[in-house]
Amino acid sequence: MFPISIFTPFPIEGDIVATPFGSAGPLRGETIAGRSVLWIARGGDPRARVATAKERGAIHAIGLGGAVNLQSPIPDLQLQDWLAPSDAIDQTRGTPTTFFTTSGLGYLSQSPPFCPETRNVVVSAVGESNAIVVAAPNRPITPAEMKAWGILGGDVAMPGLAPEWYLCRELEIGYAPLCCVCWAAGESTPLTEAHARPIIEKVVAALPESLSWQNGNTVARREFGDDWRNWIR
Repeated sequence: MFPISIFTPFPIEGDIVATPFGSAGPLRGETIAGRSVLWIARGGDPRARVATAKERGAIHAIGLGGAVNLQSPIPDLQLQDWLAPSDAIDQTRGTPTTFFTTSGLGYLSQSPPFCPETRNVVVSAVGESNAIVVAAPNRPITPAEMKAWGILGGDVAMPGLAPEWYLCRELEIGYAPLCCVCWAAGESTPLTEAHARPIIEKVVAALPESLSWQNGNTVARREFGDDWRNWIR
């Protein structure tokens, strides 16, 4: 079992698994700071990724990714800086937004959008900034989009964030994003696993073994019972 999942943009080698929502992976299991961690590459239907994390025992999920600085007012935000966003603006389109496509049971409160207990550990590792992250499409961002999202209040934009975070909430997985600024003021530096490893190790070591709201989807439990597999059939 892997109580911690990391959704990653890094190319990894490992198994690809079948789910009711298509293939998920590649997956790579690893022990970090004495904890069992499952790396899951992004791609395909995000529901496959989240369901795979849950099937393998995920209590926490970390959404790792490179971010674009949207001319943020955060003081001295530089390339390679790490952020633990506190809120999000979803600007993605055309992806599934819920496991409960026929019932509406999955539209849970998004205040706050990320799991406080999981995010608090990320904040302890990288510092508090109260950044707002824009969940961006998985494609190059236009200058007009950068300007518009900054006006809306976004500090950085990161692909892959949505719909990961609210799908995790539906399946009672504590989710928090971990963003590295990779594009700023016309400059770019790719996010590498070597750069991310020290932060990941610090976060993984400190994540709690349980969450106070692990039984938080009370509506689905009342409708379908306590076995989450029945929720997504």
